Amino acid sequence: MMRIMGFLVLFFIFSDCQKNMDIPENPDMDILTQGIEILDSVQLIYSDSAFVRAIVTGPKMYRRKNKRYSEDEFIQGVHAEFYDRAMNLQSTLDAGYALRKEKEDQIYVRNNVILKNHEGEKLETSELIWKEKEKKVTTEKAYKITRKDGTIVTGFGFTSNEDFTVFKSHSIQSRFQMKSKP
Repeated sequence: MMRIMGFLVLFFIFSDCQKNMDIPENPDMDILTQGIEILDSVQLIYSDSAFVRAIVTGPKMYRRKNKRYSEDEFIQGVHAEFYDRAMNLQSTLDAGYALRKEKEDQIYVRNNVILKNHEGEKLETSELIWKEKEKKVTTEKAYKITRKDGTIVTGFGFTSNEDFTVFKSHSIQSRFQMKSKP
C-alpha cells in the first residue's frame, strides 16, 4: 500500500511538470555561454610599486580572457579616481563606456567623457584613448576644456601626455572672459 501511495505521489508531481516551461530571459546567459565573465558592482584597484594609483568602479563589467587576449569592458559606465604617491586625489574620470585591451595596452573611454583635475579644470569629450606604453592620451573628437578662471577652450582632436601637462591640439578655439573697467 505504501508503495502504491508513493508511486501515486511521484506520478502527480511529475505529471504536473511541463515540457515547455517559461524560463525568464536573461541576456547575460548568452554572454556566459561565450566564455565571458560578468562582474557586478566592480571596484578595481591599480597600484604601482605598492602605491595605489587608481581606483576604477562600475556597475557591470564584462571580462574576456584567453591565451591570446584579455579585455575588460564597462558597459554601463565607469568612474575612475587617480592618485599621487601620497594618495592625494589628482583627477577623476567619468564615462558611459570603457574598454581596456591588455594586449594593445590601450584604454578606450567614450560616451560623455568628463575628466576633472585637482586644479578645478574640466575636460569634456565623446571619446578618449589612453595608450599605456606610450603614456599618451589622444582623441580625434571634439573637446571642451573649462579652466578654473572660466576660460573655455574648444577644439577637434588632441594628443597629450597622461597627466595633461604637455597638450597638443589638432584644431583649437578659445573663449576668454573679459573684465570690464569700472
